[in-house]
Parts: sequence; C-alpha cells; structure tokens
Amino acid sequence: MRNFLWLLLLSWVLTGCQQGPSPASSTAVAQPAGPALAFQMQEGRIHSNFYRRGPVAAHLLLTEGSQPRFIAAFPAGNSGMGLWFDTPTTVNWQWQGDLEPLAVEEPGQRYYGVQGKVIVTGGELILNKVLLGSIRILRDYQQTGRVPPQVDDATLSRGPDSLSWSRKRLDGQAGYRLTLELDSGSIVQDPQSGAVRLRPVDQSLVMTIRVLNSEPPLTPLDNPLNAGLPVPDTRLEQSLAFLTYEEKWLAGSWRFLTYFGRDSLLSLRLLMPVLTDEAIESALGSVFERMSAQGRVAHEEDIGEFALLRRLQQGQVQNDSPLYDYAMRDDDLLLLPVLAEYLLDERVDRQRRQAFLQRQRSDGKRYGQMLAANIDYLLSVTRPFYEEPRFANLIGVGEDHYAGNWRDSEEGLDGARFPYDVNMVLAPAALRAAEKLYQSGLLQEPRQSSQQIAELADMARHWQRHVAPLFAVQIEPEQANEAIRSYSAKMGVPGRTTDSPVEFSALALDKKGIPVPVVHSDTGFDLLFGHPDEQRLRQILGNLKADFPLGLYTPVGMLVANPVFASEATRHRFGPGNYHGTVVWNWQQAMVISGIDRQLQRTDLSASTLVLLEQAKDKLWQAVSATQSLKTSELWSWSYDSDRFHMQPFGQRHGDITESNPVQLWSTVFLAIQP
Repeated sequence: MRNFLWLLLLSWVLTGCQQGPSPASSTAVAQPAGPALAFQMQEGRIHSNFYRRGPVAAHLLLTEGSQPRFIAAFPAGNSGMGLWFDTPTTVNWQWQGDLEPLAVEEPGQRYYGVQGKVIVTGGELILNKVLLGSIRILRDYQQTGRVPPQVDDATLSRGPDSLSWSRKRLDGQAGYRLTLELDSGSIVQDPQSGAVRLRPVDQSLVMTIRVLNSEPPLTPLDNPLNAGLPVPDTRLEQSLAFLTYEEKWLAGSWRFLTYFGRDSLLSLRLLMPVLTDEAIESALGSVFERMSAQGRVAHEEDIGEFALLRRLQQGQVQNDSPLYDYAMRDDDLLLLPVLAEYLLDERVDRQRRQAFLQRQRSDGKRYGQMLAANIDYLLSVTRPFYEEPRFANLIGVGEDHYAGNWRDSEEGLDGARFPYDVNMVLAPAALRAAEKLYQSGLLQEPRQSSQQIAELADMARHWQRHVAPLFAVQIEPEQANEAIRSYSAKMGVPGRTTDSPVEFSALALDKKGIPVPVVHSDTGFDLLFGHPDEQRLRQILGNLKADFPLGLYTPVGMLVANPVFASEATRHRFGPGNYHGTVVWNWQQAMVISGIDRQLQRTDLSASTLVLLEQAKDKLWQAVSATQSLKTSELWSWSYDSDRFHMQPFGQRHGDITESNPVQLWSTVFLAIQP
C-alpha cells in the first residue's frame, strides 16, 4: 500500500505498558504533502529498505547470517531501534515489498514511522538485545557491546503473536516504539532463563515489523538537483534524496544519520555543478548555523537523546539543545574554498551573493559576520608557520585527540599529529579563497587594505612552498623493491618492482616531525583545491595510478592508503579490514577524477602532462565502472584469489574493524561527475 497508512492506536496499543499511549487519546493526523520515496538495496548480507514522505523518514536494515540483526534508523533525532539475535543455524531475511508509512497522534506528541513485512528462513531467532533511542547508542553497542544503563530500559509487552517494546526519552519529551507481529511462526519464552525465541513453521517465519518515534521530524529538501542530469542515476538520486533536508544534510545511514560539517562541505563542492542554488544555500546555511563564535565549523552534533545523555553524564541541566564538536581541523579550512566556489561562480548574480551573506542565523548573527570570524580563525592558525616555517607550527591534531581530518579512526593517521591534507592543501586553499572573496568586494567586514589582501596570497604561497619538503619521502629502488616483495607476499597479491626511486608525500608527520611513510589518496585534495607545479603533479598522478602495492590502483578501486614502505606495525594498522586502511572510499575516487578535470583546464601545463592526466582519469574510470554494485556505500574492501581482485562489502568479514553504511552522502557525488 503506497498511500499514507493511518493507524488508530486501538489497532497497535502496547497492552499493559505504562509508557504506551491511551487509546482514548489517539486521533488520526492529516496526510502530509509530497511524493513518496521508497527503495531497497542489498549490500552483501545486509538488506536495506528506505522510505521518506513528508515527516516520515526511516531506513530499516536486516542482517542475515549467523548473527542476525534488525536496525531501524530515523533522521528525526538521529534515533533508532535495534534487535540483535542469536541463532543455532544461519538465517536469511527477505523484505516483502516496500515499507508503508505510519502515523499516530496523542496529546502533546505525534509519532511517525513505518512498517514492513519480512520472511525469515533457516531456523529460529533467539532474542539477545533490544535497544530503543539514539543511533549513537546503537552504534556504540554494535562496536563495544556496552550501553549506558540510563537508556537501557525498554519495556516489553507481549501479545499472543506479538512482541512490543517502548520507552520514553530521558526527558519524556519523545518516545520510541517497536513491534514484531508474527503472521507465521510462534513466540516461546524459556521459563527459567527468560530467553525469547521466535520459532518458524516449516523453516519459515513471517512477521510484520512496525517502528515509530516522536522526535521532531526533518523537512525533505525538494528537488535539490537541476533538471536534466547528463546521465540520470536512479540509485544515486534516491540515496541523495533520503539524506538531504532543509535543516541539514545527513552524512550516511544507518550509522551517521545527522549533520557532519566535513561531509556536507565536500559533498557540496563535488555535487555543486548539478545542484540548484537553493540546495547549495541550504547546505551552506546548515554549516553557518552551527559555527562557533570563534568562526570554527562544527564537525558533528549530538542531538536528541544523546545530547540529553551527555549532559546527564556531565552533571549539567537537562535539555536537548544540540552539542557541537569543534575538534577537527579540516572542517574549519573547507568552508572558504567551498563557499568561494559558489559565490564567485559567474552564474550566481551579485545580488544573490550579497543577499546570502546578509542572511541571519537563529541567534541573529549574519553569515557575513561568521565568515569574517572564520577568516580571523584561519589567520590565527596559519600565521605562526608563515612567520616561522617549522613543523611544530603546522596545524596539528589536538594533544588529546587521535584524529583531525577525514581519517578519523584511531588508526587513520597512525597516531601522527600533522595531517597532510590539512597543511599541504587546505590551509593554503583557504587563504587563497579569502583573498579572492576580498578582491571580489563581497566581504566588507572586517575591511582589509590592499596590502592585507596581498598578504593572504603571500601566506598561501609560503605555506605551499615550505610545507611540501616536510612531507617528502624518497625511497631508493633496492629498498623499495625489498618492501614490495615482502608486502606483496604477506598480502597475497602480485608485486611489480621498480627501477626508479619512489617519491611520495607522507600521510602525516608525527609529533617529532617524522613523516609517516604511507602512500595515500589525499593528494586528491591537491587536484581539487590546489595548483601543483608540473613536477609535483606528475608525482601525484604516478602514485595514484601505479598498481598496488607500488601505488594505489586496483581493478576494484583506488585504495585510500598503502603502507608498503612502512613498518610492520603500521602495515597491520592499515590492512583491508581497517576503516582507513587498504580500502576504497568512493568519494575519494570522485575527488581525484573531479580534480583531474579541474587540472585539465589549466593552460600552463605541457602536452605530456595533460596526457598523463587523461591516462590517470581513464584508468580510474575503469575501476569506477567495474564497481557499480557498491557505488552508494561508504567504503568497501577487497580480496584476491584466482589471480583477480574481488570487491568485498566492508564490515561483513571476520577482522573488519567496523561496518560500512549502505548509503553515504559523499558517495552520491558521481551524479556530478561523468566519464
């Protein structure tokens, strides 16, 4: 049923549950406007079902195998529900059609949700864990197995053929409900252990799953794409639509279903050619709204129940206003280059540009004021290295943090302090963008003299010139070939040796300024935001298109890291089961291709370098074209057998450190990038 399904609570009351609503208070609510978005996808053992219409938006996942799992994720409040099961065998899940929307109204709250029918085959399900609340809690439980006791209190109500759980948010201002209703099979509870078992009939369970929550819903962003895409892609368009709202863009589902500054800005930059002005300004507005008074860009937000829990744990007054994280270093430097790309585009008339900067945040501060604060912050972090160019004056990860850029896992920078992309590319790119915005006359505050504006350009050149040598790594052929032979044998892949020295830029510098000798894809930032000289450009292209394990290229995608020349300990931290290891992130491929297109517009490059750019682009497109089955995924890994590389969904093999989202915002950017 594709029409909006309105439930009276009498048909779904959580019998006997004090947290449940009263049937007498239940009323139907008006049908919301807008078309329905409903689609499904499968990634390895994970079956996803998505629905969005008006205030209803949900992503339901079924994980099959020997550790079955059900997850419901809502953009509203970054909230969700999870059921984890044990099974004596291996079970398979199958959705029976698209999800149907639900709505329930009671005094003071409206619940929105979905329902879907599922067939389970292969054996019984033994209930292990139930969680209702914040996605952050579900995510942490999946990773660590731990749950704060304050939110581990779902109430169970059992019917003859149903199980229903509910709980109120910590402040009672919202609630969460989950019901399993068996159409085929039985519910058995062990009288001694209390274990709940869902037993099949003829090896089959058929059940309807209903999920509802009353967190404040988001407003879908209608038609973010310009009409007439060069090559329409339904799956990418559906994924983008599910993740974009007027209030904010969401990083990915199910694990990161809320605002992330970096993800919003990089996705915006890459999608910009195919976005409407309204969509662009919506994304930028969400960034400005969350900036600190010091001009820093928020990386992430704690909202809904997770914000309540954080305050409770810190002994603060209970309220659910968002808590923003400003610990990352790249978010702050991305705003200016991305904003300049939009405001200085000749297709955007000057009146619209000025009107955008005059917009006000919810606290009354204008976007132009916040941009000035961001420039002040930029100068405060770039001037020390400008005045004294030594590694200690670079922009580094905080003393008590292990991450400061997009490689934000514990292993992502190998414990180093100064990331390559932040210092080599983003800092000078932000300085150049500030200079251009001042030269355009759009920025009137604080007023800058021509000398001060010229200094911004000089600072950018200084950074680029003096940072590069600090990250430079050169390995002689004999040492390089020894490393390639040992590493390729360990990884079980063929290894091509080299007759020339290997040169690349380190992933990061440690606290002593020593380069981390990991070949990496962050040189894609050079291509997208920088203006590398010809020699540097050739080195970047050589590393990107050289076959792994000499470089980063594999037939199943460009790897984001290659530790072939690093220590054994570092090699271990950058394996194919590590989040930022020898794995493929699709947006990084998109950034490289888009960056190559940008470099091809230059008029100062030799014909031979232009040929190298085209060759690198063509080679990478071969891998992109061969990996369409996981194109919306956050990342994927690989295996090698029968003389071939094979794609592997990340997070579904023993040894994978976490899991991948089936849909990720910045994996949709190929909508704007064509061969």
